[in-house]
Amino acid sequence: MAHSPRLTARFLAQRKALQIEARSAASRAVSAQIAALCAADAPPEPHHRTRIAPDPDDDRGVDILADVVAVTVLGGRTRRRFWLCYRAVGTFVRFEAIYDHPPPYEHEPS
Repeated sequence: MAHSPRLTARFLAQRKALQIEARSAASRAVSAQIAALCAADAPPEPHHRTRIAPDPDDDRGVDILADVVAVTVLGGRTRRRFWLCYRAVGTFVRFEAIYDHPPPYEHEPS
């Protein structure tokens, strides 16, 4: 069963701050990873998990335990990496944050 993506306001703001421009190699790589995660019948086993502060729009105010996947962008002689923090919630995948450095890992799943 495919899942629908949900991009949080924080994710969109961070993507803009990281200068991931539309139609760029970075945008295509991030979009491909989002599409792959959403197309999977079940979310892949995460390699790492991280705890991130709640989204300012979330009135519950609790930290979020999110799965982390890395995306590598090759562009000519340069290479960039981004880390996507996401959660599978019901019929959608919620993308909570994107970083240009590894987030602090809460724990590694067994």
